[in-house]
Amino acid sequence: MILEAAAELFLESGYETASLEAIASRAAVSKVTVYKHFVTKSALYRDAMTRWLANLRCEINVSCAHQVHTGELIDFGFELQKVVSSPAFVTAERRIAGSQAHSPDLGKAFLKSAWSRIHAALVALLADLQDVQLIAVADLSLAADQLLSMFRGLGDLERRLCVQESEELAKERTVAATSTFLAAYGSRALKEESCTGTVCNRAARAELEG
Repeated sequence: MILEAAAELFLESGYETASLEAIASRAAVSKVTVYKHFVTKSALYRDAMTRWLANLRCEINVSCAHQVHTGELIDFGFELQKVVSSPAFVTAERRIAGSQAHSPDLGKAFLKSAWSRIHAALVALLADLQDVQLIAVADLSLAADQLLSMFRGLGDLERRLCVQESEELAKERTVAATSTFLAAYGSRALKEESCTGTVCNRAARAELEG
């Protein structure tokens, strides 16, 4: 109960503003009880936020078609935008970034709890695309790093500065990031396929004919 109340207040108000008195009140216990379990405020913060991070849900759910295709990268990007723009995720990033001076390990815990799982899911999707020869990537982990960075892009900075990114703009940016990624890592087969329609990607055709 104390850890749950503490996490709520730390996320709502930040480390400096959230007082032990307020946490005790939220948890419906005395301040003495809080001190029995946690000698310092920083210890309470570390344990409360570590518990909160362990329960953080940030999985990317992309439906797996019978035949994997590059459109799943766009779907992944859309799902990622939903996760990173959620109030809980944005608040956690801000609070944890602001508390690095007294709880530096929380930043690593946040990366492991959230971004490591997201990164692993994207690596798996890229591996599937490589298996069916739609992309040609030497280092799947590095490629996933690059695509995640493009997916986040300017929208990441805007969220940190409390600027609301519209859903339409987020989708436009996601499609553009995917197109740029495939222009760099798309296989010859994929580029040949992109030229079979009535409108051909000139850059892809030039590379094929070069």
